[in-house]
Amino acid sequence: NCKGCLKAGAMHWYVIYCTEPEIFEKAKNTERVLGRSIIKDKPLADLEAEKFSAMKRCGITPAEHKTPQTFWAEVKKQLKDYDPALPCECTD
Repeated sequence: NCKGCLKAGAMHWYVIYCTEPEIFEKAKNTERVLGRSIIKDKPLADLEAEKFSAMKRCGITPAEHKTPQTFWAEVKKQLKDYDPALPCECTD
């Protein structure tokens, strides 16, 4: 995918969120201006608030070399015990 591809899914946008924050912010702004989300049924701002920020804090590697099914299964497993009240793993 091109960086910030409009046809890409959430996995690609997580990579952009982590590696190209300026592109991610421009995409969020574009969604606000257009009143439509890039990803089906989920604005990027919601993904950032609900999932991407927690994924990044948990250290989930932003990579597109896995299948989406494998990537999201690993994310689900890692976030299962995630507590947003704790700043990082070392406080467990």
